[in-house]
Amino acid sequence: MVYDVGQIETFKLCSMYIEQLRSECPQNTQIMLIGQQFKEERQVNVDEAVVFAEMHSLTYTEINYLEDTTETMSQLKQRIVALAINNELK
Repeated sequence: MVYDVGQIETFKLCSMYIEQLRSECPQNTQIMLIGQQFKEERQVNVDEAVVFAEMHSLTYTEINYLEDTTETMSQLKQRIVALAINNELK
């Protein structure tokens, strides 16, 4: 699940989407929360997102579109694969 760290409204909707995913997906479905940054200004700080993810048993990471998009997506894929290999996805 992806939200924009520069728009608090997208973060506030995550609870509803998590509930919906958990009610409609198989029990062993793993959900990852991804904060994406499009602009310099943040409305959701990292600590708040990490606490939210922990409360909902989610793995959390961020991607930064202020940098090279291709590199950003490559890093995200590598992170997901590493978490899966190490059985660290929640």
